Amino acid sequence: MQSGSRTGARRRRDGRLALALSACLAACATEPPGRTEPATASSAPDAAAAASAAFEPSASSASQATAAVAEPRPAEPGAPFFEADAPDDWLPRRTAAAVGLDPEALARLVADAAASDSDALVVLRGSELVVERYFGRPRGPIETRSLTKSVVALGVLALVADGAISSLDAPLATFFPALWAGDKAAITLRHVLTHTSGLASTESGAELDAAPDRLAYALARPLVAPPGQRFAYSNEATALLSGVVAAAAGRPVDAYLAERLFAPLGIRDVAWARDRAGHVQTYFGLRIGARDLARLGMLVRDLGRFGGRALLPPELVRAAVTPSAREPSYGLLWWLRTPLAWTPARAAALARTGFGATDALAPLLGRRFASEQLFFDAARPLLDARADEALRAVRRGGMALLEPEPSAASAFFGVGALGQRLVVYPAAELVVVRQHRRRAADATRSAAVTWVELFARVEDLCPGLAP
Repeated sequence: MQSGSRTGARRRRDGRLALALSACLAACATEPPGRTEPATASSAPDAAAAASAAFEPSASSASQATAAVAEPRPAEPGAPFFEADAPDDWLPRRTAAAVGLDPEALARLVADAAASDSDALVVLRGSELVVERYFGRPRGPIETRSLTKSVVALGVLALVADGAISSLDAPLATFFPALWAGDKAAITLRHVLTHTSGLASTESGAELDAAPDRLAYALARPLVAPPGQRFAYSNEATALLSGVVAAAAGRPVDAYLAERLFAPLGIRDVAWARDRAGHVQTYFGLRIGARDLARLGMLVRDLGRFGGRALLPPELVRAAVTPSAREPSYGLLWWLRTPLAWTPARAAALARTGFGATDALAPLLGRRFASEQLFFDAARPLLDARADEALRAVRRGGMALLEPEPSAASAFFGVGALGQRLVVYPAAELVVVRQHRRRAADATRSAAVTWVELFARVEDLCPGLAP
């Protein structure tokens, strides 16, 4: 197992990555009490800008995140991996040791979930259940926030598999014919799924949330970058998937997914948010329980198979969890934990941008990095202040500095504000679900606590999980 010092180092490393990805969640965190829809949905600037902001976190924000996870509430005696009164009516229950996981590491994962005020934690290995906790709170559907996007992506894949959508590269105008007439005709479905549509998006998302017809609002967004050229996390673009699915399936996304995927998976107790025009929301809004999220994780982990049935073609599921061209940590509405390398090809591409200190980075050639932040940490001592800032400016401009190694990806995951997590480690057959209901006055605490620790805790469960 990992030593305590190595675990601590990974915690510090992933803390900075957490700050970068949390930009994609921060706007949701200010939701007013009592609302079932976000006042500011999980919109974010492009990943490069978010990461750039995280490279220089303030001392206060970094120390607060570390303090929040340094002393999680201890697990109750006896490794409480299951509720005392929870019905044993799902997958076979097994002890951690029986499935090859470290019991102490699993207890720490449970303790972190308890300390971060979780409402649900489920851990599967293979088709066996090793944790199912609700921490004294009601079981049932919880709003998944931006994790909704990852579920909607599976519906798009199903439509491609069914022939209702010709390919992931189908023009968006196929579903919205008015787009053929203008500069948006070049936008494809893949661009939407990879956040590279080029459509204008806002950091707060407040205008989108306020629109009575969010689909019409998203369609009216101007093009601000050539499609396919820049990763910019966009609620506005993913809101269009409501219209895409409805046009391709001939019915709303909730009805299509209920029959096409949810029923075969045994998922029944779900609900979806709608705007005032009646459109089912696809950038947030799916309410679903922890067991059912775990079923979806099993489906993707097993490349579209569930219960002996092939529900999705494996090649399409692989496409969803393969790094996209403009963001190596992102696939098709799924985040990836993928090793990254500084290669001669990326160094040559950097030099072509006019960056004048490429040779100074030669000691890093061939090295692998678990995150882009670690690359910048390693590069900083090799550069003067001006070159360091120039390198960050290149990244903010949309250039991927590191080469992903898709075959070595250790995990893929969906995330939503307030700590909604669906994390899959396919090689270890692990699926981890963590959920948190919205409560007054705790909008940011829960997400901050869990994100820093989640990967470190899960990767302590068995050797070889870290990228």
